[in-house]
Amino acid sequence: MNRRSLLFTASVFLLSALVASCAGEGPEQPSPPAPEATKATVPQEQAKPPAEEIVEPLLAWAEAEPEEGKAPLQVQFNADIEGGTPPLKITWTFGDDSPTSAEAKPAHTFEKPGSYTVTLDVDDSAGDSDSDWIEIEVD
Repeated sequence: MNRRSLLFTASVFLLSALVASCAGEGPEQPSPPAPEATKATVPQEQAKPPAEEIVEPLLAWAEAEPEEGKAPLQVQFNADIEGGTPPLKITWTFGDDSPTSAEAKPAHTFEKPGSYTVTLDVDDSAGDSDSDWIEIEVD
């Protein structure tokens, strides 16, 4: 099972548990007492608590096309990113002592044969971070 499948399975499990909890399918809870009738009315805008913005956790996946071939091999990379708090800081490290890239979809050429571990690091403005890596094989 790859990282994306594992994260998807865990997300589905957590979401199912949350929906079951909100739907009252969890453990039995005692019912709150019925409210007493009151003559005062509360304006609609005061009755609702302020909505909180839900920020999804930062998740990043490194993608490459092609992942193998003969030198010089030009590879198109893609940072597949979900969640997080913008702005995001993206850093690609290509594993061949070349400069890093801050682009979401950089192209990079591997000049010499070898096995290269390319790393994607993503940081958001709230301090969350995630990383992924992909192997590139150059003949």
